Amino acid sequence: MATSSGQSQTAEGSPPRSSAAHLAAGGEEGPPGPPHAIESLSKHHKSPMPELKAKAPGAHSATESSKEILAGLRQSKAHQHTQGPQSTAGPPSHPTSHVLEDPPVVEQRHPVPEVPPFVAPAPPHLSGSVFPVNPRDFISPSFRKVLSSTALGSIVPQLGSIVIARSNESIASVFKKLIDYKILSVPLLNVETNQYVAFLDLLDLLAVLVDSLRLQQRSNWPLIEHWMAQVQFQAPCIQLAHRSPRNQWYVIASGQPLDVAIQQMSKYNVHRLAVSDLQNNFVSLLTQSHLIQWLASHLNDPQPLGYAPLADLTMEDLKLGYRPVVAVSEEKLALDAFLSIHQQGVSAVAIVDPHNRLTGTISISDLKDIGSTATMFTKLFITAGQFIRNKLEGVNHYYAYYVTRNDTVRVVLDLMKKYKVHRVFVVNNAAERKLIGVVATNDILALFDTVPLQ
Repeated sequence: MATSSGQSQTAEGSPPRSSAAHLAAGGEEGPPGPPHAIESLSKHHKSPMPELKAKAPGAHSATESSKEILAGLRQSKAHQHTQGPQSTAGPPSHPTSHVLEDPPVVEQRHPVPEVPPFVAPAPPHLSGSVFPVNPRDFISPSFRKVLSSTALGSIVPQLGSIVIARSNESIASVFKKLIDYKILSVPLLNVETNQYVAFLDLLDLLAVLVDSLRLQQRSNWPLIEHWMAQVQFQAPCIQLAHRSPRNQWYVIASGQPLDVAIQQMSKYNVHRLAVSDLQNNFVSLLTQSHLIQWLASHLNDPQPLGYAPLADLTMEDLKLGYRPVVAVSEEKLALDAFLSIHQQGVSAVAIVDPHNRLTGTISISDLKDIGSTATMFTKLFITAGQFIRNKLEGVNHYYAYYVTRNDTVRVVLDLMKKYKVHRVFVVNNAAERKLIGVVATNDILALFDTVPLQ
């Protein structure tokens, strides 16, 4: 159920109009910039992450029993399916959805909202942490072995391809890098200690924006814009470090296997991990998107190497995507959407009409629209509905990706891989699109968390 509230350095492509899926307004990331303009990484930073213990060998039921388990689960729940279209035989290859119609144009303007004191939220509940069935029963032993034997260092980017920030750069300089290279975060090198100490991301920049709203008269947005451009954004970027409680700095060794990396991301609820070598030198970073891309590339591995039984489970089978999703009315200011992102500790919010129908999404990556010097801050003072329409004007994109409760893990993974999005919304059916919840990359990774907690 949606709750109304004032919720990697990788590339993103543009979906064709014929696709049945939907792209969130202000998609996640884009292609990296030219290699010659990218600074390289060289120094080290010791990991604050607790030492990872060796995995205890787990005894799980064989994949052969997965069909019987699933058949019993679905039979016991058959009478509960009262909404949405029923699944056809076999896994659907595309989401059961249609192209979103344009929401009605809303032109009215609103006063700047009051900004309440920030209270660091608890990490969002992971719907992947409790399932009605054990996902491990649907992953073949062979694929679990692949997860436990593939070093994460084999799937992360090379050292010289990572954009970094130096502590003596201005906030505006870092923001420009995020915009130019179409990325969400950069590792921060403290030039005084020669150590990497934090990730700087758009959530940290949002915290600066919120502080500016508190310091200035909320009804005087030109003054706020001037303050941000001439004062806030000219400060050293090290002041951004840890401004947001999300995505803190955790380090993992490049030799650790993928299943340990998946467990650590699920445990700490972070979007990325710093990667170190044997000498504790920072050599790369691992993002949720890297793992999603790798998992999706193994979707069609022949049995018994793959995880087809798990991929063919539906959102309903796993009760996946049923956690509350932060939603903002399309009639609210776009600024309200960003304030909700900040206050709720999420990276995106759903945009809905007065009937709770999904019409789009605003994510933290859309903050780039104000420009690296905040000179386009006024873009946040239009309605959320108009904001997403302005972003997509003349672009062959849709408003949001969604699936129904009868779509499978395979469909969600395919959408995340193909369009490089971090979330897919769940609606009751394609015709009404009543918002039910959201499936994030961390929820999908939790399905593959096969490492027993120590």
